[in-house]
Amino acid sequence: GDKIAVTINPLPADYCGSCYGAGKEGDCCNTCEELKQAYSEKGWSSSAIDGEKSEQCKRVLDNPGLAAHAGEGCNLHGVLRV
Repeated sequence: GDKIAVTINPLPADYCGSCYGAGKEGDCCNTCEELKQAYSEKGWSSSAIDGEKSEQCKRVLDNPGLAAHAGEGCNLHGVLRV
């Protein structure tokens, strides 16, 4: 199949993502996880911001590597005899 090259531009150093009313004034929600946390603390459902409904979560859809957390990943070890 055809491959599509995607360029991911880093966020500016002074970036402050909207919390869409879930954070305190001046709070920044720069990642989908931070945004979901702010919604959770308010008792709001994150379904309103999931997927392509918010800038932060859309970035994760466009680049799933952004959703990885330190120490996470696949580690396989084993033996296969045929």
